[in-house]
Amino acid sequence: MHEWRHLLLLKRGGVGNNGECKVADTGPEELAVLCPACPRPGVNLPDDWESASDDDKFLYIIFLAIDACFRLKRRLVSSELKDPGLGTGWAYFTEDTVFHQKEMSTCSGLAALDYANTKFSRGYGSTGVGLGVCARHEFVQLTAAVDLQRGESFSHMIYLVDHLKTLPPDIRLTLILVLCRFVIPKLHIYGHKMLCQLYFSLNYTPGAAHTDGEGIERPWANIGPVATSTREMGPGSRHDTLDDHWSHWNWQKLVRLGVLLKKRLLTAIPERNFQQEVFQTFTENQLDNVSAWKAMVVAFEADPTKPNPYRSQNRFVKEEAAEQDRGILPIHNISPSMFVLAGLDLEEQQCHIKVAVQARKSDTSETSAEIIKKRTKLSRYTARFRKIQAVYMPAALQALADRPAPAAGKEEEAALAENVPLFLPSALSEDARMLGCNKGVVAIEARLRDAQCHTSLDQIRNYLHVKSRFRTYKGGHIRMQAEKYVAAWEARRVLVGETALGWHRLDPKKDLRCMDEEEDRAQVSTGEAATAEDVAEDVAIGQRHKDPTGEGRRTMSWIWTGTDVSAAGANTAVANGLRVEWAKAWARMRRWTEEPGGWCIAHRWDLKSLDGGPSEEEEQEE
Repeated sequence: MHEWRHLLLLKRGGVGNNGECKVADTGPEELAVLCPACPRPGVNLPDDWESASDDDKFLYIIFLAIDACFRLKRRLVSSELKDPGLGTGWAYFTEDTVFHQKEMSTCSGLAALDYANTKFSRGYGSTGVGLGVCARHEFVQLTAAVDLQRGESFSHMIYLVDHLKTLPPDIRLTLILVLCRFVIPKLHIYGHKMLCQLYFSLNYTPGAAHTDGEGIERPWANIGPVATSTREMGPGSRHDTLDDHWSHWNWQKLVRLGVLLKKRLLTAIPERNFQQEVFQTFTENQLDNVSAWKAMVVAFEADPTKPNPYRSQNRFVKEEAAEQDRGILPIHNISPSMFVLAGLDLEEQQCHIKVAVQARKSDTSETSAEIIKKRTKLSRYTARFRKIQAVYMPAALQALADRPAPAAGKEEEAALAENVPLFLPSALSEDARMLGCNKGVVAIEARLRDAQCHTSLDQIRNYLHVKSRFRTYKGGHIRMQAEKYVAAWEARRVLVGETALGWHRLDPKKDLRCMDEEEDRAQVSTGEAATAEDVAEDVAIGQRHKDPTGEGRRTMSWIWTGTDVSAAGANTAVANGLRVEWAKAWARMRRWTEEPGGWCIAHRWDLKSLDGGPSEEEEQEE
């Protein structure tokens, strides 16, 4: 099978079919299936492509996605000497000798001792594979696969990136930051901190069109079932087997590329028109502010050190920066405001889990597994929160240790992640706050609770407005916002007292009313009550109403686009929020405007690459 795969690769590459093309003369990368839709000077690009205008330069950019898969391990069996690769380096896998350091000994016993010193790599000759693909069309790149040793070593990925520098100038990835823009795929970016989401998002990257960057995950999903077989292979057999599968993957992509390009183009054109219309309406309603907002976006794109237009910097960040300017150094690398925000986020996650537990109709394996997953994640984040809490709020840890034991039979319920008290300053006694809490933390929570009251009431108003027009949209989210408001109101009352509270107490039974008062009264008169099935349906409807298409297709509600923020005394927070939303809307419109052009030019390059000029056989005949 090993030999047959190698001969098939040679046959498909046109090597060894006659006396002139000898196998021994095969060079690196000659047997790989190339992506015809990616830009290649001298093949599918116009002669004057280097002088393209600034608006068209993105058409000549190649998008490369790099990732590692740790399922593709190989046990420490055999060796390059016993099992050499027949075509390693001729297609997708790079020869290991190019970037491997020489081992002190080739003895498998000593090598095993060497690998045994590293966690997760014990007994493995390779702990995974690093791979590079074109992010737009998902073709595995030439010699862009490398073996990993001892985990996700940057030396291997650096070699992979460095190797991709062999691409033509101006369209290749280099390590020069001026010529290269690093981004995070759209799905993975939400697992990163907010700073990464603001500076490395494809949504805000000029020229990125609607690329999602997740193309690297699809080859992994395709090759995953092979991992069990290749784990026991020698190095050469494994390389040639994976090369064979990636050749098939690229060939499938090649024959289906025309259909893909047409489908993406037909999707992009109507979405572009829709986003342009929405953005134009937004802009017309904010003409007094658009010029300043646009200048801010342009300045940031030219120099990322300028203020980020997609970020509404809160006053806590400004105050902490001012304190550092005055020489007041922070006591932890996580600022007090970030600490309190993390606590409020954990509090909200607890609320979500409680609602999900109450809403489930039955203890199916799927729902139970989902809740367990959420609880595990919450427990992990809570443990991190405790470490920072020990710095800012030592009294909270003492309160946690001194809390009374749960009642008999309630131990398991009390230990659930959503029931473990977080002990934010509002949950402590006044003496504990004074003696065992950083003063800044107490003040920050009071202000954040005030902000919660604002945002929660805004959310309640919006949801009630929707409910009055869409009868099927029920109150699953509204209940949660009301509970958050009540909790924030109570916490703020504890911190500042009722005289300085500034907010009304919310009675969910009396205060949550739609503008269509007659419908609500009719419902009350018929005696309808919310059952467990109603609650479950509410949550299900809420899940369906979540936008599954992501940031790229989002639009802003008309309620806000006409808000006048230029008048004297206008809410600064609303003005900053509108500026952020306008910048995002402009970015969405520009990305969708770039999308059709990218697929049109890719279709043209595809045809030109396949037409391509004289073949090697014709050149030899001449």
